[in-house]
Amino acid sequence: MAAIVDLKTGRVFPPPFHHGPGHSYFQVPGAFPAVPTLAYRLDSQLLIANICETDKATQVGGRVGYEAEKCGAHYFVMSDKGPRLIHRVLDDQ
Repeated sequence: MAAIVDLKTGRVFPPPFHHGPGHSYFQVPGAFPAVPTLAYRLDSQLLIANICETDKATQVGGRVGYEAEKCGAHYFVMSDKGPRLIHRVLDDQ
């Protein structure tokens, strides 16, 4: 679980990555912790999240598995309305 809190106003924003159909989710792609999952500075409005956007259901031997897709660095800028995606760099897949 994660939340983004504006320490000046006390407003709480949900993270821009959560599990669910059509939504990105907070998954650490690849080798942990080769790439930091979240990068931010307290004196900056930029949040960099190394996340996967979607997952694809696969069936292997009668069992359902999930394969992460569209993984890579996602750049968000914070505003009064919460985080807004401004750029992403997806890993080759």
